Amino acid sequence: MLPNTLSVGFPGTDASSMINQLQGIAVSAGAACHAGGISISSVLEAMKVPVVLAQGTLRISTGRETTNQEIESAVQQLAGAYSQLKS
Repeated sequence: MLPNTLSVGFPGTDASSMINQLQGIAVSAGAACHAGGISISSVLEAMKVPVVLAQGTLRISTGRETTNQEIESAVQQLAGAYSQLKS
């Protein structure tokens, strides 16, 4: 497996809510907390990513030891979390 990083946006959600739904997956938010509030990543802002998408963006990284099974499990959890938050 080639180590890499993927940025995925979940429209209509916020990254913190997505992260709270996940179990055993190391992801980071595309947002950072500033003075108790949430702001979007400066990189996403510079790329003119719409706020509704940027607020729900997660950074997901893989390493050399990441297995296909771990990736498939993460995809299922992400899809489930997004579905739950959107309903």
